[in-house]
Amino acid sequence: MSTHLLPVRHTAQRSPFTEIREARHQRALVASATGIVSVTVASLALVTLGLGA
Repeated sequence: MSTHLLPVRHTAQRSPFTEIREARHQRALVASATGIVSVTVASLALVTLGLGA
């Protein structure tokens, strides 16, 4: 079987700056997701307390 039809994967060297940028981006995503969850939980608690009153 010929192997010229198989995809060739090139492993690119990643710069340390790229790693730092991606880590910052990941932290920003986690922080925003945490904020969204916090606001959602707080609003659900207020609605639950409001309906219970």
